[in-house]
Amino acid sequence: TLAECFDHHPLALELAMGHVCLYQRPLDQYLKELEAAGVTTLKAPAKKLVSHARINPNNLATLWKMGSENLTQDAISLLHLMSFMSAEGVQRTLLENFLEKNQERCDEALLELRQHAFIKVQKHPTFEKWKMHRLLQEISRENLFQIWCENNHECEVFLINNVKNFFEIYEKYKNEGFDFEKLNETILHGPQ
Repeated sequence: TLAECFDHHPLALELAMGHVCLYQRPLDQYLKELEAAGVTTLKAPAKKLVSHARINPNNLATLWKMGSENLTQDAISLLHLMSFMSAEGVQRTLLENFLEKNQERCDEALLELRQHAFIKVQKHPTFEKWKMHRLLQEISRENLFQIWCENNHECEVFLINNVKNFFEIYEKYKNEGFDFEKLNETILHGPQ
C-alpha cells in the first residue's frame, strides 16, 4: 500500500496524496510510477536524526521532484524562496514582493504549491502566514544547489531577481529607521 511504501510517514503521505488527487491518478498507477522513479521501501540510514528516521530521504526527494515537475516558474521561484525563510511561515505580502508585487501571479503560484501539498496557509484575522515543512525546505535548497551546479545562469537569474527584491525591502526599512527585530517579528507573527 501507499502507507507502507512510506512507512506511514505523514509528510510523505501528504505529498503523495496531493499528487494523486491533483492529477486524479488511480492509486495502483501511482504506485507503479513511484517504483519506476526509484522509491524504495528501505528505511533511512540509522545515523539520521530522530525526526528523519522514519523515511528514506531519497523517497521524499523523489516525491518533491515528481510534484515539482509541472509547476510554473513563479511557483518554483516561491518554493525556492520559501526554502530559505523561517519554517514558522512568512506573510503573503513578502511573497508578493518577490513576484513584483503582482497579486494575481502570487495567488496562482500559492494555489499551485498548496495543491501539490508543498505549503500550508495559516490564516489570522489581519494576515496570512505561509509555511513550508523543514524537510521540504532542505530538499528545495538541495534542488537549487543542483541547478546551480548544472546551470549557473538559471540560479543566477533566481538569485538576482529575488535577492534584489529582498534588499530593496531591506533598504526601505533601513532608510525609515525601522527596527529589524520588529521586522523579524512582523514576518513571523504578523503586525502587532
